[in-house]
Amino acid sequence: MSTKKLILIISLLNLLWIKAPALSASEGVVINEVAWAGTAASANDEWIELYNDAQQLADLTGWKLAAADGQPEIDLGGTIAAHGYFLLERGGDDTVSDLPAGQIYTGSLSNEGEKLELKDAQGGIVDSLDCSAGWFAGDNLAKATMERIDPSLPGDKTDWATNNGAVVDGKDAQGGNIAGTPGQPNSVYGIAPDPSMPASSDPLTGGSGADQAAPPPATSSTTDTSINHGHSRDIVISEIFPNPQGSDTNGEFIELFNQSDGEADLNGWILEDASGKKFKLKDKFLAGGDYLVVYRPESQIALNNNKETLKLFAAGEDQPLQEIKYEKAPEGSSYNLDERHDYVWSVTVTPGAANIIKEANHKPQAEFNLPESLLAGRPYIFDSSDSSDPDGDVLAYFWDFGDGNHNRLPDPEHTFLNPGRYKVSLTVDDGKEKDSQEKIITVAGDRAVIVPLAEDDIILNEIFPDPQGKDEGNEFIELYNKGKAPVNLSNWEVRFDNKQTSKIKQSFWLPPQRFFLLIKPENKITLNNQAGLLEVFNPGGKLTDQVRYSGVKTGQAYARGHDDRWHWTEIVTPGQENVIILPAGEKVAAAPAKARAAVKRVAVKRAVRVPLEGVQELERGDAVKVAGLVAALPGQLGPQFFYLANLPGRLPAGLEIYSYKKDFPSLRIGDQVEVSGELGEVSGSLRLKTKDRRDIKVLEHQTSPAPAALTCDRIDEEAIGQLVRIAGEITSKKGSTVYLDDGTEEAAVYLKRSARINMASLKEGAEAEITGIISKTQSGLRLLPRSAEDVAIKAAEAESLPGEVSGASAWELPARDKKKELLEYLLVAAAGIILVLVVALTRLLKRNKI
Repeated sequence: MSTKKLILIISLLNLLWIKAPALSASEGVVINEVAWAGTAASANDEWIELYNDAQQLADLTGWKLAAADGQPEIDLGGTIAAHGYFLLERGGDDTVSDLPAGQIYTGSLSNEGEKLELKDAQGGIVDSLDCSAGWFAGDNLAKATMERIDPSLPGDKTDWATNNGAVVDGKDAQGGNIAGTPGQPNSVYGIAPDPSMPASSDPLTGGSGADQAAPPPATSSTTDTSINHGHSRDIVISEIFPNPQGSDTNGEFIELFNQSDGEADLNGWILEDASGKKFKLKDKFLAGGDYLVVYRPESQIALNNNKETLKLFAAGEDQPLQEIKYEKAPEGSSYNLDERHDYVWSVTVTPGAANIIKEANHKPQAEFNLPESLLAGRPYIFDSSDSSDPDGDVLAYFWDFGDGNHNRLPDPEHTFLNPGRYKVSLTVDDGKEKDSQEKIITVAGDRAVIVPLAEDDIILNEIFPDPQGKDEGNEFIELYNKGKAPVNLSNWEVRFDNKQTSKIKQSFWLPPQRFFLLIKPENKITLNNQAGLLEVFNPGGKLTDQVRYSGVKTGQAYARGHDDRWHWTEIVTPGQENVIILPAGEKVAAAPAKARAAVKRVAVKRAVRVPLEGVQELERGDAVKVAGLVAALPGQLGPQFFYLANLPGRLPAGLEIYSYKKDFPSLRIGDQVEVSGELGEVSGSLRLKTKDRRDIKVLEHQTSPAPAALTCDRIDEEAIGQLVRIAGEITSKKGSTVYLDDGTEEAAVYLKRSARINMASLKEGAEAEITGIISKTQSGLRLLPRSAEDVAIKAAEAESLPGEVSGASAWELPARDKKKELLEYLLVAAAGIILVLVVALTRLLKRNKI
C-alpha cells in the first residue's frame, strides 16, 4: 500500500514537471544583424542587433553575448520589448549616431569570422551564430551588414543575407547612410536569398537607392463587423494623392492594396469623402499583393487640399473599414501607409507600386552669436550652437568674416587685423537646403597689437610620437606663435622626412603666444616611433622651423625648452606651456611662460547662480549656474541635450541642457545636478550651453521628478522645458504627431523616433494619459514623451450591475502582455502543487523509513 502511494506521488510530480508551463524570457530573442565590417565612417564602428520575436518583454539582466575567442564578451542588461530591437554599439553611442544604443561594448569582431553565443542568466544558449569559417554574409568593401532573414529559424547559413542596398536606415558617426537596418525590419526579412537576383530588384521594396520602400502593412480597422467578406480586411487604402503639381483634376488618385495572397472581389465597395460624395466600384477584382488606382476622372471625388476625411466601405457594410483624415496636403506629396501602420507624407509618388517613404526636407536655421564689442588684433570665438535643423540633419557650416577670410568650423576663432565695419555671415547646409544669417559688426582699433606679420615666428614646440597604447588619435604635433602678431595658418605645411605632408587647408588665425595642435586623423602624418625629421613651411614654401628627434620614449613628449633646446619629458602638455623634468629631477617651466591654448576663449564670465524658475528673466548670453533633477536623459529626445526639472518644493520649471560635443557624464533620471553654462535660445526655447562634462556636476540621486498636471489650454510659453502630464481623448494622428483633446483645447504630442513608442497602439477615440517635456518648434508647442512608459491608455469600461464598481477603468500601458501574466499565474500555481506533493512525499518516506 505504501509503495503504491509512493509511486503515485512520484508520477504526479513527473507529470507536473513535464506539463507545467515553461515560461522563458529568452524564448524568441535572437542575434538579428551584425555590422562586422563597421561603417563607412570607420571600420571600428561595429554594432550588433538583437531582436525579440516573442509576444512578451525579455529581461536581459545577467545575459551574455560572447565570441568563442573571448572578444567581444558583453555582459548584457536592460529589456527588449515584444517584437523590439536592442542595439549594441562598439566604443560609443555615435556608432549609429541617430539611434540611442541599448548598450555600449568593447572588443572587435574579426573580419575573418566569429562564433557568437547568446546566453541567458542561467547560462543556457538562447541563440548562436557559427561563422568561425567566415561570415555568412555582409560586405567589407560596401560596409554592408549581415542580416537575418527569418528570426524564427535556427539561424544557419541559409538564414542570413547581405543588406540589399535598397532598404537602409540609420546614420553613421559622420552622418552618412548605414548599409544596414539598425532598429528596423531587415531589408531581407522573409525573403529566401537568390544569388541570381540583384539586390535592387527586391520584390518587397519596389525600388532602389537610399529611399525606404515600404509595402503597406496591415492596418487597424476602426470598426469590427460581423459580416465576412472574404479578404475584405486585407484591403487597405495605401496611398492618397490630393494635391499634384499644377492642375489637380487629372492627377488626383486613391490607391487600394490587397495585403492577402488571394484575389478579392471589390464589386460594390464604396469610397466616400467628407462631403458625402460616394464612388461605388463595379466589376473590380484585385489579385493578392496587387494595387488598384482610382483616379479623379473615374471616381469624381475631388480631394480637398486643406482638410479631408476619406472612408472605405466593404460591400453591404454600414460602417467603414477605414477612415483616414489629413489636415493640409503639401503640393506634390502623397499620403502613404508606411511599415509602422501610420500614414505619412512622401515626396515620392508611386501609383500602382510599393510605397517609397521620402519625407520632405525642412530648411535649417542659421543663428550665431559674437561678442558685443571687438578690438582689432584680438581673437574671438564665433558661436553657431544656436543653429538648428528641424529634421535633425547634420549641418555643414561656412563663415565669411567680411575681411577676405573664411572658415568651415562650427565655432571658429577669428582675429580682425584692422579696425572697421565688417559684414559677417554664417551659412548652414543640411545637404538639401541652406540658410544664412548676416550681421554687421564694428571692430575698434588697438594699436598695441597692429604690427607687421612675422611668419618666421611660427615654430615647432612639442611632439608626441609614441603614446601609451594606441597612437592614432593620441600622438600630436604642436605649433607655437612666438611673435607679437596673429598669423593665418591657411596653406601652411608640416612635413615628415620629406615624405609625408600635412597641409592646413582652413583659414585659422593663430594669435600671439598661442598654440595650434595637429592631431591624427585630422592630419595625415604618422610619427615614427624611433626617429624622424619634422619641418614647417609657410604658404610660400619657405622653411620656418625644423627639429630632428631620436631615442623615442613611450609615453614621453619631445618639448622645446626655454633656451630653445629640446628635451624628452614625462609631462605631456598639448595646448599648454611645456614643463620639463631634467635628469637630475629639477623641474623647469619652459618658455613661453604666459602662453595659452589657441582654442580657449579670451574672456570668461563668472557664472551667476540662479533658481531654475528664474532663468526666463535673464539675458541670452549670460553665464549662469542652476540646479535641478534630471527629467530626460541624453538620447531620449536628442543626442545633444537632456532636460532638468526643478527641485522639490519649488515652482514648476524646466530647462534644456545642451552640449554640441554630446559630452555628458553618466546620468540617471532623478539625479540632482548642478550645471554651469551660457544661456542661449533656439526657436523660442531656452537652453543652457555647456562646454564639456565638467560643467555638469552630479550631486546625489533622488526620486524621479514628478510631472506637473496640466490641462491642454495651459500649455504655453511658460511651460517650455517642463515635465508635464496631460490626459484626454486621441482625436487624430498625422505622421508622428498625435492630437489629444481634454475639452479645454487640443494639444500636439510628437513621438520622437528615439523614444521608441508604437504609434499603432494609440487609437483614435481612446482616452490617454501622456507625460513628457514641452518643447517649441517653428510650427508651435508640442509635448515630447520620453519613452513608451510615458504613454498610458485607459482601458474600455465594462458594463456593471447597479451598485457594482467596474475595475476596468485603470490606466494601462499599451504593451501589457496578458498571455505572459496568465503563464506566470499557472507557473506559480504549479509550483504550489509541487511543494504540497514534495511535503507529502517527505512524510511518506519518513513513515516508511525509506
